[in-house]
Amino acid sequence: MAGLRGAQPGRFVLQAAIAVVRSASLEKADWNEIVRLYDDWLVAWPTPVVALNRALAVSKVDGPLVALTLVEELESDPRLTGYHYVPAIKSNLLRSLDRTDEALVESERALDLTRNEAGRAFLDAQVRGRGARPVTSGSSR
Repeated sequence: MAGLRGAQPGRFVLQAAIAVVRSASLEKADWNEIVRLYDDWLVAWPTPVVALNRALAVSKVDGPLVALTLVEELESDPRLTGYHYVPAIKSNLLRSLDRTDEALVESERALDLTRNEAGRAFLDAQVRGRGARPVTSGSSR
């Protein structure tokens, strides 16, 4: 989003910009630009949830191992305690690395932490191997 360069946009503008860049398709999205926008968003609104979402974008640019390291660093943040997207995303990254036993443990942990029924059904499908898509994004609370 060249129009944002040089400016200091707020968190909502950055969130909207990320949505626009991602809207093409996950495969055709400019993930380098998305990571840059997340970097700016972290300056505007430095929260662990933004950092967690940034890790997903990093996985598209630098691979799941780099992103897994970022997620593991975020696990120690007390603001993410009980946040089901942390183990869900970790499970997805572990699955990408063919570390299926570890991925299953994280999926089950995410399932235990999930309180809404739609989220539980989605994660349950992952745990049981019924073909659910991997988790691709957390919310931006």
